Order: sequence, then structure tokens, then C-alpha cells
Amino acid sequence: MLSQGPSFNPERDVDLFLDALAGVRGNSPIEARLLVALARSVLESGWRIEIAQPDDCEMVVDDDGSMRGFRPPREERIAIAGHGGDVAVVGVFPQCRFGKYRVDFLASLILPSDGGIAFGVIECDGHNFHERTKEQAARDRGRDRWFTGIGMPFLRFTGSEIFASPGACARGVLDYLKGAVR
Repeated sequence: MLSQGPSFNPERDVDLFLDALAGVRGNSPIEARLLVALARSVLESGWRIEIAQPDDCEMVVDDDGSMRGFRPPREERIAIAGHGGDVAVVGVFPQCRFGKYRVDFLASLILPSDGGIAFGVIECDGHNFHERTKEQAARDRGRDRWFTGIGMPFLRFTGSEIFASPGACARGVLDYLKGAVR
């Protein structure tokens, strides 16, 4: 784990941090590519990023779709990097359980200056598991309707988008989170 601290030097340490992220267990190649791009964008913004162990958090949702609470990760974060102090913090929770689904990433943004927070679901759609068949397309549209119905925004990127321009996808995530802070 690479951690921020007095010896953290973004110019020297970012590449080491990003190399460590590329090998996070449980991520597909497109998920790893987006995670690395997201980390790079956060660090370039002068913010802090905290990434949880895969499959180690849960957004608890009642049967009626109301969000009851967030069970944060039990384990130590696999990666923390960025500047300390009063800066924005982006949390990334890979393979997070969210109600009746498992999402590729749950992302959060916390602005300590005003206490604002935003959440969003990020889905990375590789061709082999999404919209290759009518059943897969129907399953994805059902997920989309469920998240829309409970008021949880989600961002869905195709594998082609992520491979062609991972930085643009990552900036899209950060732009969404900044605009959604309450």
C-alpha cells in the first residue's frame, strides 16, 4: 500500500501507486484501466484517493428501494495516496454490494470544506458480459431501471470507451461527482 504522508511526492510516487492499482484482485482489465485512470485524475487534481479492498463494502437497501445505510469497508484500504489536510477525498469501492446487485465500483466524493458528499455507481461494460445477447441487454436495462428507481445515479462506460480514452472516462466520473455533491 502506498500512503500519503510527509514523504509522498506525486512526481515520484504516482507511477508506483498506479502500477500497484493495475494488479488489484477481482478487477477485469477494463475495470483496472478505469481505476488507474481515475486515480491519476484524482491525484492530478490535488485531491486524495482511498481505494477499498474489492467486495468489502455494502450499500444497504430496503425492499422498497430506500437506502438504509452504507457499511464501510472492514479491511484496511489497499491504496491511499494524495495530499493530506483539508482536500477533497474520492473513495472507490470495487465490487461493492448494492442492494440486490454487485456493482463494478461505488464512488464517493467528500468535500471537507463544506461537508458535502456524493455517491455514484460506475459500471464497466465489456463485450463478453454486456449486450452480447438479448438476455444480457435486458438484465442491464433492468439494473439501470432499479438504480434510477431508488435515485442512485450511475455511469455506464463501454469497454471500447475505456480502452480508447480512460482519462476522459475518469474525468467524466469526477465531473459527475463534483456536480452531485449535496
